[in-house]
This record gives sequence, C-alpha cells and structure tokens, in this order.
Amino acid sequence: MLGRRAATPAHGDSSAFSLSYRFFVIFTLRMSRLSTALSLALIACALIVRADAQEIPPLAEMRAKVEAYVKRTFPVFDPAKARVEYADLNGDGLPEAFVAVREPSCGEDGCAFVLDIADDTAREIAAFAGGELRALQTKSGGWRDIALDGRRLRWRNGIYEQP
Repeated sequence: MLGRRAATPAHGDSSAFSLSYRFFVIFTLRMSRLSTALSLALIACALIVRADAQEIPPLAEMRAKVEAYVKRTFPVFDPAKARVEYADLNGDGLPEAFVAVREPSCGEDGCAFVLDIADDTAREIAAFAGGELRALQTKSGGWRDIALDGRRLRWRNGIYEQP
C-alpha cells in the first residue's frame, strides 16, 4: 500500500455539486428578473421625466419673437442688429432672451432687456440702461442672477434689483 492514498471524494459528491448548480441557476434567474425589473423601472422614470419636460422651441422661432418685440419697441430700429443671447433663468427648461440694442433713444450705452419668450409673444421681464447682460451661476429667489456691465443683479420680489 505504499504510494497509494486513501480514497477521498475528488470535489465532494455529486449531490453537493447538483445543489450548488441549482443554487447558481436559481440565483442567476432571480438576478436576471431583478435587473429586468430595474431596467423597466428606469425606462418608466425616463418616460415620465421626458413627458414633464418642456420642449425648447427652435432658434428661428425664438429669434422671431425677439425681433417682433424689438420692432414694437423701436419701430425705426432694424431688429436684426439687436444682439441676442439665451439662457434659462428660472429653471423651467425654457430659455429667456437677453437683448442688447444700440439705438439713439436708449442713450450712449444702449438698452438691455430680459425677455420671457415661452409664450406666443415676447414679454419684458426687465429693462436696463446699459448693454452687456449675461447669466450668472448664482441664484436669488429661484432665478439665476444676471450681470449688467459687470454689476450683479438679483431676483427679488419679482424683479431684478440693481445694487
């Protein structure tokens, strides 16, 4: 009996292997069902969020609203010469328009406007003497702050207040 070892099961008996295999299959199927359920839940959430999101109008449509506003406000001014930028100030997913106009009736520095363009026609939110408006990352009263010629303006009580 030299050189021979006692007989031991190679890797356990076949019933233990069968039990492990069954556990693996059941675990895999349950995880597969769980991942499918999670995937479907994520898709449903994405569809709900997308349904609530407002669609941003095309740039040409937004520009037409701004030009109509400028034409109403300054009948002799060419609206195509207005400098326009867009930024979402109130977090509704739709941009507001920043409009700068160099027109003699505005004075030396020109006029600057913030327009709500979500409806059929542009509506003035704020008007300033001066020309350079830009949106800031900071917020006041739920609206993004804006800079007018480098000065920070904050939204308070439904208007942009100048310091």
